Amino acid sequence: MRWLIRSIDAEAVESLGRALGVPQVVVQLLVQRDLAEPEAAARFLNPDLSHLHDPFLMVDMDIAVRRLRQAIERAEKILIYADYDVDGTMAAAVLLTTLRSLGAHVDVFVPHRLTDGYGMRIPPVEKAAADGYSLIVTVDTGIREHEVIARARELGVDCIVTDHHLLASQLPPACAVLNPKRPDCGYPEKNLAGVGVAFKLAQALLGAAMTARLTESYLKIVAIGTIADMVPLVGENRVMARLGLEA
Repeated sequence: MRWLIRSIDAEAVESLGRALGVPQVVVQLLVQRDLAEPEAAARFLNPDLSHLHDPFLMVDMDIAVRRLRQAIERAEKILIYADYDVDGTMAAAVLLTTLRSLGAHVDVFVPHRLTDGYGMRIPPVEKAAADGYSLIVTVDTGIREHEVIARARELGVDCIVTDHHLLASQLPPACAVLNPKRPDCGYPEKNLAGVGVAFKLAQALLGAAMTARLTESYLKIVAIGTIADMVPLVGENRVMARLGLEA
């Protein structure tokens, strides 16, 4: 094995060390990770709930919240359509907990890995429509499922997509699409896991009711999905992973 050591800007290390007052080896690692600015390095070392972004900075968040509140007021049946991996199931847990706390009539569908396969399928959507569900919320899936979501629309079922995967050339025909990777989305954290996107929707729905204590409780679940999906543990992801693990 041959180690390749990145060169270090000695002046940057000295400057950052004076500003932070932490061990030299920590300063060297921060500089190597392009965190030579004292403010950025301090945020990295000391993540705080105040570092979480306003969920309404995500495009379509206002539409998603308005449609879900309408469904709750009208006692509509809501179905959460989840991916079957850790990220997807944790995202489903976040939204199920949130929506039930708000009095929603909500259930979860998690595809079977072997019999249902990966991604959304038309038969479960058709069954949901036949069973009286009028709103489907996807978690960790849906961004490329144009045909399935179009079929739901034909059946009179609205869809809200929450996902973090790369988009196709066009957005699916959903009433709202929450994905920080959308080219038209100015949300600051582009690397959220699916559970991170679901959590931002939970924050937006709960508003002032999402206290610091409740946030920390949610982050226990969010941290599991975030770490399991191997997204970069920087920025908002680092806040959610670090504080979730501590909780």
